[in-house]
Amino acid sequence: MIETLAFVFFSVAVLGFFLIAVLSKTMLYSLSALAGGMVFLSGFYFLLDAEFLGAIQIIVYGGAVLGIYSFAMMFFDASKEFKEKIKAKKSFFILVILSTILLLFTLLGFKYESVTTDLPLSDPALYDYNKQLALVVFSKYLLGFEFIAILLLIALICAIVLTHKGLVKEKQ
Repeated sequence: MIETLAFVFFSVAVLGFFLIAVLSKTMLYSLSALAGGMVFLSGFYFLLDAEFLGAIQIIVYGGAVLGIYSFAMMFFDASKEFKEKIKAKKSFFILVILSTILLLFTLLGFKYESVTTDLPLSDPALYDYNKQLALVVFSKYLLGFEFIAILLLIALICAIVLTHKGLVKEKQ
């Protein structure tokens, strides 16, 4: 029961912080909400008894990645009003719908019963803690690990596109 309440709390908090990060017009509020969302996102790992991944989520994503984002945001002129014009609305919505369908197929096709996390400790090769950690991360927690990797890839592509647009406008 307490796990269910904690899951609902973390879900609402993460979605709320990420919505503030996306919808905020102030860069400082957006970065602060993104940091809060990353910290609360680590709560899911703590609920799954993956304390190491939860701590790494806070340290790496909450600290280092947001530090890099903050450093990159210092190069943008935040005092200017910015009105974005989306030219290819159809392609955007088609990509969103296709991504949603792909995500649903992935979630429906992923069978948790086939994942085993029983560590055969009689095998002397698995006494190495690094191998045990890799076995657990890439078996039981693979789906969450992949989602965060995809999220970071999307953020990297967006940063490259935004930087490229800024460089093209300056040259003209």
